[in-house]
Amino acid sequence: MPHKPPFLAIACTLAIACSESGTTVLPKPPSEIADGLPAACNPLRTPGSCMTPWPNAIYLRADHTTVTGYRVALDPSTLPVVNIKNTPFDPARWNQSDGFSPAGTLLYYFAERIDPASLVPEDDIAASLEPTAATVIVDMATHERVAHFSGVDENASRDGQRQALLITPATRLKPNHPYAVAITTAVRTVDGGRPTPPPLFSPMLSGLAPPDKLSQAQLARMPAIVASLEAAGVKKSDLVVAWDFVTGSDEALTGHVLSMRDQALASLENGGSAYTITSVENDFDAATLRRIRGTFTVPQFLDNADESRPEAQLVLDASGAPKIVGSYQAPFTVIIPRAAATKAPLPIVVYGHGIFGSGEGELGDSGGSYVQDFANQAGIVVIATDWIGLSSHENPLDSGNNGALSDVLTDFSQLPWMTDRLQQAIVNNIVLQRTARSTIAGDPAMTVSGVAGGQPAADPSRVYYYGVSLGGIMGMSLMGYDPDIVQGVLGDGGGFWSALFQRSYNWAAANLIIPAAYPDKLDVQVLLELAQMQFDYSDPATVAPYVLHAPLRGTPKKQILEYMGLYDMSVANVTTEMVARAAGLPLLTPDVVVPWGMTPTPGPLPSALTTWNVNAMPRPSDTNLTPSQINVVHGAIRWIPQVEDQIERFWATGSVVDTCGGQPCVEPVPSQAPMPDGGI
Repeated sequence: MPHKPPFLAIACTLAIACSESGTTVLPKPPSEIADGLPAACNPLRTPGSCMTPWPNAIYLRADHTTVTGYRVALDPSTLPVVNIKNTPFDPARWNQSDGFSPAGTLLYYFAERIDPASLVPEDDIAASLEPTAATVIVDMATHERVAHFSGVDENASRDGQRQALLITPATRLKPNHPYAVAITTAVRTVDGGRPTPPPLFSPMLSGLAPPDKLSQAQLARMPAIVASLEAAGVKKSDLVVAWDFVTGSDEALTGHVLSMRDQALASLENGGSAYTITSVENDFDAATLRRIRGTFTVPQFLDNADESRPEAQLVLDASGAPKIVGSYQAPFTVIIPRAAATKAPLPIVVYGHGIFGSGEGELGDSGGSYVQDFANQAGIVVIATDWIGLSSHENPLDSGNNGALSDVLTDFSQLPWMTDRLQQAIVNNIVLQRTARSTIAGDPAMTVSGVAGGQPAADPSRVYYYGVSLGGIMGMSLMGYDPDIVQGVLGDGGGFWSALFQRSYNWAAANLIIPAAYPDKLDVQVLLELAQMQFDYSDPATVAPYVLHAPLRGTPKKQILEYMGLYDMSVANVTTEMVARAAGLPLLTPDVVVPWGMTPTPGPLPSALTTWNVNAMPRPSDTNLTPSQINVVHGAIRWIPQVEDQIERFWATGSVVDTCGGQPCVEPVPSQAPMPDGGI
């Protein structure tokens, strides 16, 4: 071929083809992907896969009224359809968002099976920052690489099941921020080759796209995507696929609960809510002097407060802010330990129950419970209500429940029935602690003798939080918004729900329900990421960055003791670590594991993550594979005497200290610890 002059070489580089004589051959615009899917499907998809890559900035529309300048604009025709009812997904609530979740997992799908060994495993997050990483996330403002892990959906294991590629940031992304994502030529199929790139990606890199609106929108974004990736050291020639997205603002994601909290507290009289005691049981059992049950009035933001019915959504005003529509009665339970007889007045602890539980159930009956034993040992009065949304009312395995979760699992567009309840639950717990310290603490039933004029059993000047499992998860959320409680203990907590769900043994129950409605495994992954956008309003990931160092308005800085059991199969360690990184929690040493990005630090510390090992088997997979068995870790850690000692010292001194004698906390399972049941 004759030597081409430089300008012609440039022209041929940009064009699809050149003739043998060097003459530029004008390319034809690529045609649309002929897979029969709607025109609103993603133009960077593998044929047959509508909504990957996810999330994608082409599904944002300009909106000058939002903080980010965008609104999400999802088209119902592109979203998974309920198989058994042929019901389309209704994205109306999702399209109120001003960006995509900062706490979600990113998705892609290739027709070929991808070799997970070519990706970034959970136990080697540092590899995601290496130049050779097969998956890349780049901060488009700073051009820095973002730590993450990647893998394939291990729950889609059978031939014929579409298997998503999952890219999960190691902690929460920055809100109101642009990110570029790439899958590079380092990725390999199980046969050792490279996966087939999406058909329109290469033409778009060359400046060509079909004339439809979304393809042109994607084409317009490609130069900035490529430039950011190249600035981070990813060559254009190494790209298999690349896209970008914008995260939602924290003004929007925290605005719901902040507004609800402020409205609720403004409605209270004399600092607390009205309450009614419905039962008082003296000499309750060996550890408990008295159990008190009752109800308290909470401002109602839901359109339905009847827990026997599944439907319940926040009532939003024209600006999208929640508004009070009345009030309703929420339950509370108090236990006064026998220690009150000699140590009163005792601190008050607001306690958070586990998944599908209740405040009353967690505190236990006259047969005793962990909470009763610990309350008597530590010398604390305990009060609790329900974490509605994931409480006993929503338990899908209980025929007497309201059916909300079962309905959601068969039609994910009903998800606000759960996530809106969780927002109401945060407010309920805030109102409960205000009421406990202002009025309930002074009730005659709250004296040591149980009669007016007796020694107060509770000290309203000392109020703490302790939550285990779901209570540990939602406890971080509560601490992010509560205007009064400063010290919180979070046991077996986590967050980042879309990453947590399938890594939990509890998800096995969901797997009994979902396949009939959504048989396609790729659809399930898309639905989980849609779910994260609604969980964001109550997910601890959203408030974790503010809890210790830069509190939200009306909220003081907090102190957090979070403890984690190694190989927990109900709340995966990786999600606990993600929340700890988001919060900036120090890691107390001696430790049994050093999560990526955390530096072991000797105590005493004002806040810390502490780690514990009971040498339990079996051990969970370092993937999203739902465990088929359960070990004792999740239920055992709270029973360890050194854990209890650490908690008591934290409340007494305001410091997290080593209680394992200068050695890593490798402790036997206490004999009184219950057998595992898998509950979060």
